[in-house]
Amino acid sequence: ALKCTFLPVPQAFLDYLQTDGVAIPQSITTQAGGVRDEDVSDDDGDAGSASSSAAVECPEFPELQAAIAACIAEHDAVFPRSDWSSPKDASWIVPSQSLRCTTVEDVFLLLKASTRMAYDFGEWLRVAEVPPVLALRPWYPLHLSMEFRCFVSGSRLVGVSQRHCAERWPHLDALR
Repeated sequence: ALKCTFLPVPQAFLDYLQTDGVAIPQSITTQAGGVRDEDVSDDDGDAGSASSSAAVECPEFPELQAAIAACIAEHDAVFPRSDWSSPKDASWIVPSQSLRCTTVEDVFLLLKASTRMAYDFGEWLRVAEVPPVLALRPWYPLHLSMEFRCFVSGSRLVGVSQRHCAERWPHLDALR
């Protein structure tokens, strides 16, 4: 089994995920060497001029950010998800174009840009009786043929199916 780190998700972070836009906390973009609004120039080349976009206020989450950074430091790269699903609909927003996260900024970008995560955490607030968690797994480059869905009932494995069932993977026949 893949080792997984579960981080409690504060209410303020859940609220942040439900807001429009993809604003990232200033402390993250500064640490990652990201572009700040005052570094952006308009068409005339005037950095920080009045016609540049206004800075978007974004809350900070120092404890969550530190915990994510520690997990990334331990594993070099992580795969973020909720208990229910992953932000695979937002892989386009990170430079790697995958769910492989090597910075706290990558994790925040994926979570903030993902409709799946907004829905998951929004539903969590509505129906769950336990506090929400962010699951961070060490990143492993798995071939698509090695992704499976496992079905558990009463703490017993009751079924396994290929994740990509429209594909045929002949090398799996030998593994039966």
